[in-house]
Amino acid sequence: MRFRVFLFPVALFCLFFFVRLKQAEIVFEKPRLYLWGEGVPVLSTLDGYYWLRLAEMIREGAYRPGAPDPLRNAPDNQFGEDEKKVRLPSPPPLLSVLLALTAWISGEPVDRAFLSFPLIPFLAGLLAFPLFFIGKRLWGELAGLGMALGGLFCLEYMVRTDVLRLDTDALNPFFLFLIAYLLLGLLKDFGYRKLIALTVTVHLFQWWYSHPGLILPLLGFYGLGLLISGRGLKETARRTALVVLFCNPWILYEGFCNLWAMVAKYMFPGLMKEELSLIPPEVFSRSVSELKALGMWKVFGLTLTHPLLGYLSLGGLVLFFMRDRRCVILLPLLCLGMMSFWGPRRFMIYLGPFMGLGIGALLQLAEDILEGKLKGKLLLSMRMFLICLLFGSVVAPSKFDVKPVPQIGAPLAEAMGRMRVELSEEAFIWSWWDYGYPVSQIARKAVYLDGGCWRNSKALLVARSFVAKDFQTAYNLINGTTELGKKGIKELLEEGKTPGEVIGEIQQGKYNGELRCPVYWLLTGLDIPKFYWISFFGTWDPKKSEGRHLPYFTLGLCEGRGGGVLCQRGIVDLKRGVLLIPPSKRVKLGELQMIELDEGDRGRIIKVLRMGGGPSVFLVKKGEFMWGYLAKPEVKDTVFHRLFFLGEETSFFEPVFSDFPHVRIFKVKEEM
Repeated sequence: MRFRVFLFPVALFCLFFFVRLKQAEIVFEKPRLYLWGEGVPVLSTLDGYYWLRLAEMIREGAYRPGAPDPLRNAPDNQFGEDEKKVRLPSPPPLLSVLLALTAWISGEPVDRAFLSFPLIPFLAGLLAFPLFFIGKRLWGELAGLGMALGGLFCLEYMVRTDVLRLDTDALNPFFLFLIAYLLLGLLKDFGYRKLIALTVTVHLFQWWYSHPGLILPLLGFYGLGLLISGRGLKETARRTALVVLFCNPWILYEGFCNLWAMVAKYMFPGLMKEELSLIPPEVFSRSVSELKALGMWKVFGLTLTHPLLGYLSLGGLVLFFMRDRRCVILLPLLCLGMMSFWGPRRFMIYLGPFMGLGIGALLQLAEDILEGKLKGKLLLSMRMFLICLLFGSVVAPSKFDVKPVPQIGAPLAEAMGRMRVELSEEAFIWSWWDYGYPVSQIARKAVYLDGGCWRNSKALLVARSFVAKDFQTAYNLINGTTELGKKGIKELLEEGKTPGEVIGEIQQGKYNGELRCPVYWLLTGLDIPKFYWISFFGTWDPKKSEGRHLPYFTLGLCEGRGGGVLCQRGIVDLKRGVLLIPPSKRVKLGELQMIELDEGDRGRIIKVLRMGGGPSVFLVKKGEFMWGYLAKPEVKDTVFHRLFFLGEETSFFEPVFSDFPHVRIFKVKEEM
């Protein structure tokens, strides 16, 4: 009977893990989409390549905690002052350690071992245990079951823990809710065993995520919970002090700084002092989709089977928190989850458990009322009905069809694999920041930008090179950035130069020098949908504090048909000069170009099918395939368009590799 209490969480863990294993089957069923090289999977998160690289360094014995990272923050990390360099974490991240351990146990390479044994789904499924036992302790099994279902099957959590996503979100909620569960236990039965379990959990969370600021509110509300439970001020102070001591005062000190940084970042950006830069760092945050608020209705729909159930769940939460004073400890986590209503969607992984808990609390109340009136088989039937109703309210059938979405695709990963072999070891890669982590892991080359250092001046200059109107300007931007680095740009600003002056001088070539390392420019087909924001940063005017969006719209594969062109995402009607986009959008067209690529992917405009002043359509023909793109007329004059779509020959950039429409790589030549 002692083990009966584990029946529900173990069953939920197995169900969740089984669903994720089905994802692994999809990966092997579609190898051209998900695998490259010798069965190496492409990841569904860009950050995952960072954890993989560190794991590979651990396995190779090359990891040096606290040493400058040789593949990040070019050129500062390679040539700059030692104290300004971006460093390897000390100690190595727990996720990377687990990835290296999985590789050691399985005998597989690090970049494949996590799929041989689905590490992330296994870790993510552990969330079922603290959630179930929190709800059960505070009310009953249905409340615990609802909380566990809501946490595991929240759509955002399922997306962030798929079989190809290497990310810390797999254990972040587990540790925080486990800390809350242990604090609940310490409210009633204060003992050293529970204190030791708490300190182990806190230190593991610090090693896993390094965001101790999230722990502080839980400790504060633990003290409040003691007070309202009638422990008295002296006893409350004694117990709270012991908890703080076991949680490590140094970690909590770091937590204050971390909490302040998070509040300033997500709630009050103006509180933090801005670092001198060519563009305010928070401007770059506008381009990150996960930082955009979705609104309450949308959030409810992603956490439950229907948005209306969200409002019902809120009522259940009110009953739950009114029923037991100990629930006060959970308030910080509820507030963290509710930030998804007006802030980044990632906070839904903390809201999901409470949405399920609200429904579970209502059904728990119903069970409590009916339990005294029903007996035997009727009671069992009623309980099974309530469990099914709970499951149907929280878990939508569509959540079982969540599939991993590769972030870079197999062709781009293959190109990066070639870069590792064919380019010199000391090469720098100039690219948009999204590809920094994949390049440093797959190609093992140093990058200017990546997901950990993209909100800075170098990102603006990279974007400027994409939208430059001539090759000389693009070259000056690459050379000047390589010569100055982030440190040199900051020094110019500290001398009193305005951002506009610094940008102008770099574009004119004032800071050009001899390239100390070979530099290669990586252009990808994924830059096309990202060009909406690349162009915005590239055209940023520091004086006016504004930029221009020059988006592309990808029409997909196309073929000529009758008096027009039929594409996957639209129909070009040449007679009427319009683009028809299903279901009912109509765009008046301007110029329509037909571009043909030869065997070397060099392009030439073979036909201008239409002239005009509206949006342009570019049809790019390669062999028997043809792709269509809709864009503003100005984009055809940008260096990105001329290099990526036309592969123009220039004395500044030498083509090294091309696989249109996926990737082109150019070597930046020495100045003529």
